[in-house]
Amino acid sequence: MARAAARLLLGGCLGTLCWGCTEEQALVFNRLAGRDLLKLANAGIGNLSFETIGDCAAAGDGLKPCRSVPNFPVHMQGKDWKITVPYATGLDTFSMTNISLRCDPTSSATPAELGWFAELDGTIRDFGINVSVFGRSCTS
Repeated sequence: MARAAARLLLGGCLGTLCWGCTEEQALVFNRLAGRDLLKLANAGIGNLSFETIGDCAAAGDGLKPCRSVPNFPVHMQGKDWKITVPYATGLDTFSMTNISLRCDPTSSATPAELGWFAELDGTIRDFGINVSVFGRSCTS
């Protein structure tokens, strides 16, 4: 999408948000801008330069390109078990399937103000994680 079209789309988005919130505005926005925003998001996602995140040494060469993330490996444990997740892969198969706005009540109080809510849906076609599970066997 050309920069001018992106600026026009962004300007329209901001204008819609500034005019208040009605269900009709949400429907018009979603009809006019939804597809373009979805294309723009998927174009940005398509530029990701990695397939795997986590402990890249544990992932090995077969799952590259990989981005090291300090939160990996993830460790969880209980009384008789321990789980380790060193990496997640398949992130290059992520895509957005829906970007839309809704105009909904912001609280359950009456009368509730209406506010904008974004709905974002996506899929990862080929997601995988390496999980190591250790458990203590039960003996009587």
